[in-house]
Order: sequence, then C-alpha cells, then structure tokens
Amino acid sequence: RFVFAGNLVDGIAGVGDSITGGDGTDTLSILGDTGVDGAFTLVTGIETLEINTETTGDTIDFALFTDVISTVNTVLGDTASNNNDTVVTLTDTQAGTYGVSTPTTGTAAITLAGLTIDLLDATATTDAIAVNLNNTQVNLANALTVTTLTANDIETITINADSASTTTTAVSDDVTVTTLAADDITTLTITGDADFTITNALGAATNPVDTVNASAATDAVNLTFSGSDITYTGGSGVDTLAFGTSLTSADSIDGGDGSDVVSATFNAGTVTPAAMTSVETFNATFSGGALNASNLGSLTTLNLDNATASAVVSGIPATTTTIKQSATANAPSINIQYATGAAATSSWTNGELDAAAIANGATTFG
Repeated sequence: RFVFAGNLVDGIAGVGDSITGGDGTDTLSILGDTGVDGAFTLVTGIETLEINTETTGDTIDFALFTDVISTVNTVLGDTASNNNDTVVTLTDTQAGTYGVSTPTTGTAAITLAGLTIDLLDATATTDAIAVNLNNTQVNLANALTVTTLTANDIETITINADSASTTTTAVSDDVTVTTLAADDITTLTITGDADFTITNALGAATNPVDTVNASAATDAVNLTFSGSDITYTGGSGVDTLAFGTSLTSADSIDGGDGSDVVSATFNAGTVTPAAMTSVETFNATFSGGALNASNLGSLTTLNLDNATASAVVSGIPATTTTIKQSATANAPSINIQYATGAAATSSWTNGELDAAAIANGATTFG
C-alpha cells in the first residue's frame, strides 16, 4: 500500500515518482486529483487506486496510468465541508470494480454528490461493472447517499450495498442512490446487507433495465419502476417495489423471503399480473381500472390506499386475511371479490390513521 496523499508527481525518471507494485494486490492512495495531470510512466503494478475526496470535484483520467487499474475506490472525507458537493469523475477507465466508502466516524450526513464511470471502451454489448457502496459507520445516525451514479454505455451493473451496523434500525444501515443514470443497462444485480434504496424510477430511457436480481440481498431493497417490463427476484429482506401506473401482465415478480410489498396505480382496463409470487402486501390506488389478483398466491394484506373512481379487485386468494381501505374521493363504488371457492376469513379495516369516514358510495364484498 502506497499512500501519497496530495504528493504524487507524474513524469519520467528523475522527475516523477517511481512506484512498482510487484506481486500481490497493491494499492495507491491519493488525495483527489491533486497532481494527476500528466502521464505516470513510472507507476506500475498497481491494481487498486484509492481516491480520498476533496471539497471540490475530482476528475481522474486513467489514460495517464501505464498499467490497467482493476479496482477504483472512493473514500469520502470525514468533515462537513466534504459532504454534498463532491463529484468524482473517472474517465477512460478499464476497471471492473468501483467502490464508495464512508469515514468510520463523523456527525454529518455522508453524501457523494456524483460518481461518473466512463469506460475507455464501452462499444461491446456485454459491458459489466460492480459498484461497492460501503457504510462503515457502526450504529450511528448517518446514512450513505450517492446523489447521482452515472454509468452510461454499460449493460450489466452489480451494486453491492454493505453496512457495518449491527442493527437494521440504525440510520447507518442505510445506503441510497438517488439517481441511477445508465442509458444501456439491461440487468441490475443487488447484493449486500445494507438497507438499500434507488430513489429514481428504473425502466425509463435513462436506465432501461428489465431484469433486477436482488436474491443475494439480505436487508431491505426499495425500488421504483416505470416503463420496462420488469423481471424481479427478491432476497431475504423486505422488498418494497413501487410500479406507479406501469404494472402490467408482462411484469414478473418473485419477492423471495421477507414480507414483501408491491404498490401500483390503476387508471384504465383490468390489469392481471401474470407472475407474482412471494409478495405478501399489495398497495393499490385507483383513478379507474381494475385489478385481477388471481395470480397473487402469497397475498395476505390488500391495502386500498386511495380511489377517486369506481374500482374492482377480483380473484383475491384465500390467503388474504386483511383488507384495509383508506382515502377515497368522488364517492366511488369499491367492489372486492374473492376468487371463486376461496375459503377466506377476512378482516376489513378503516386504513385512515385518524379513523376518519371513508367517502365512497359503497364497499361491496363478493
């Protein structure tokens, strides 16, 4: 491990620093992009570059390094001045693995404003990278947030979200990517033991993913979808998936273990999810349309979160024992139909937190 902080000097013999990694997996640690402005002809045998962020943006041009660097890790600063404004841009990189790590202490929220990964050659249709997001704080009140993760022209991305916290209720167990921008992505794999969230919707033109595999994730996974036909496989934690109005019969969802939740909004026609297993809770909002729940074989709780027009939920399986109805407007009629022959014992409850009256025309069970 070679630690140069901001003192690395590029150039030829007699001018630049000479570093030979030799055998093993060797690490070069630098301070941001300080001094990274010329060819490092005397730096060889380095497998991992560690970038310690500064208070301003850092841009590292990997064409300046003689050898291919396989792993790039970004280590965030431990003071408030290093939060919320640092953008790390990696150009002409050939690495397959990237990382972002928090300081182990500190009281300020931990945010990397942007990580941009620009491959030297992304012309193939099978480009793949892994991104390790590590919250190293133990049971503290600081989540790790990457505001924008940009990885365009890359088809397969694995995000490993890890936490050092020993309890899932600690804020430092949380890892969030606010915006994933990956215009060629088709497959996203999620692993790790942190409570992981991607805030922006997946499946649009900016991130047209259609396969998400979170089977190796052991904590909560929180995602929003829009656009693509999604095949989703969940892990052992609670998977919370929001589809907005994009849920169709072409989407396939296996929630895996845990008490998993799917939310969707219906505005026209009847939507019949064709393949939805190991999903225990469904949250439905209606501005029209209907839900055929006949293929939701693991469903235990149906939440009618809102309805502004008449709505029908049909084919409800016998496993569904709880139905909660919340806000309505325009006095719609709500028709709740169990599957033919379903031997169900169900409790209907008012889902309003203050037990306010529900202003719909009628709620009918069948």
